[in-house]
Amino acid sequence: MRPKIIAFAVLLLLAGAAASYDWWHRPALTAIQAPAQMVSKEGPLAADRVFTDTKGTVVSLKDLRGRVVLLHFWASWCATCLAEFPDLLRAVAAQGGDVVLLAVSIDDDPSAMNRAIDRLVPPESEAPHTVWIWDEGKDISLRGFNVLRTPETVVIDGAGRLRDKIAGPGDWATMDFTALSG
Repeated sequence: MRPKIIAFAVLLLLAGAAASYDWWHRPALTAIQAPAQMVSKEGPLAADRVFTDTKGTVVSLKDLRGRVVLLHFWASWCATCLAEFPDLLRAVAAQGGDVVLLAVSIDDDPSAMNRAIDRLVPPESEAPHTVWIWDEGKDISLRGFNVLRTPETVVIDGAGRLRDKIAGPGDWATMDFTALSG
């Protein structure tokens, strides 16, 4: 009887390892074009999603047409997210309003998100053209954009078309936003 239990336990461990490997090594779930095609004008129109920011202001993707939108999913517990934010905030600020960052936190607790924002952007400074959003029920991330990991960024061009989905940190210092202005 004992050898059967050991064999079953080993089988479960192997199945768990295989499932874990598949989870972390699969491509991102997306119908959005690959980065190599980012300058193409073809791409599906982004659904007109409406968001409420942390100050209660309503923001619509339709209202942001004419500007590049970076829909950036992050969390306060994600070290990679926090490490890339300074470059991302600088890149958005350098575009002078032609690019808008919708920073969507998937934190379970809004106070954890707010503490992270305070560390990223001290109260005496500001993050121009950045909208902070808390995805309380994970409706935006999971159901709206199939975000399964952080950081992930959905790039929407000035015409409102989905142009890219960047899984993992982006190279924001070298991103060419002019090709996306639509």
